[in-house]
Amino acid sequence: MEIDITNIILIIAFIIIVIYLIYDSYARKPRKRVQVVRELLVCTSCKFTVEKDFEPGDFIGMINGEMPIMWKQLEG
Repeated sequence: MEIDITNIILIIAFIIIVIYLIYDSYARKPRKRVQVVRELLVCTSCKFTVEKDFEPGDFIGMINGEMPIMWKQLEG
């Protein structure tokens, strides 16, 4: 089997294309975004609001106990 210059050029071009495609696929991977979930607590009687970090087990419509004494004093 005789190896001539055109076969060598085709092999080199194929290797370059494969390397480029592998590099391009890793470069285009989406970066993971860090999402911060906050929750807004609203008192049903006086509409006092507090924003805090989401905790595991919280859900929409959850009644989160009574308003702390500290918040009642701030309210007035």
